[in-house]
Amino acid sequence: SNERVWWIRTIIVSFNRLRRIIEKSMILEILYQDDDLMIVNKPAGLNVHPWDHKSTEISLIELVHDFLGKKYNSLTFKPSLVHRIDRDTSGCVLIALKKNILENLLEQLQNHSIEKIYHAIVVGKMWKPRGTMDQKLLRKESARDEAKVIVSDEWQRAVTHYSTLREISRPEWFFSLLECRIETGRTHQIRVHLSYYNCPILWDKAYWDKKMNSYQSRNNHISRQLLHAHSLTFIHPGTKKNFSITAPYWPDMKNFLEK
Repeated sequence: SNERVWWIRTIIVSFNRLRRIIEKSMILEILYQDDDLMIVNKPAGLNVHPWDHKSTEISLIELVHDFLGKKYNSLTFKPSLVHRIDRDTSGCVLIALKKNILENLLEQLQNHSIEKIYHAIVVGKMWKPRGTMDQKLLRKESARDEAKVIVSDEWQRAVTHYSTLREISRPEWFFSLLECRIETGRTHQIRVHLSYYNCPILWDKAYWDKKMNSYQSRNNHISRQLLHAHSLTFIHPGTKKNFSITAPYWPDMKNFLEK
């Protein structure tokens, strides 16, 4: 009967969703949580939000919703992302658990009051140990590949401050570990800026050479851009005090630095 078919389909959908949740639940690394907000250390390879209604891949915010249950849900609000990072970028992601907290954090974000520090392993080294990359970025809406942002005087200003933390000499290449602080939050900002300065992020499939990526996959077991949202600093909306948190490296980036 139609009712039986409906029940079978419902059970299959529920089972598949539960399986995806179990598969991903091991990587929901919560760095901090209170009644106002949550900060997680996102692994690479996980979208922060769903791609579209047809996708069966679970996202970070869906994992958070499943983990929290209905505790923070209301008729007008459920826990929400304050900012986003790329699928293959790891590190700190801030989530508001209440509507007024989200509004406060979004205001801080708009006023550039939230300090976001990234760490990146790049190919080569910058021409100065520290400095500022200040180039406008243009998003190509018609781009069919992931390289959808270019440096251009036609669009929005993007500012990235960097400093060299470490230089890494290998027989095949020279690498640098950079710390990047962004004033603006443009799409692919750090990735495009560093590529523009001929220091692309290691294994950036959009802004570096594909053959070089294949070499790194074979020899160093790298399969994503080594960009990590290392820390967040902001005013906690609940306590009104300065709050800072750091996310440890995931194994791929940690192992490359220790090798």
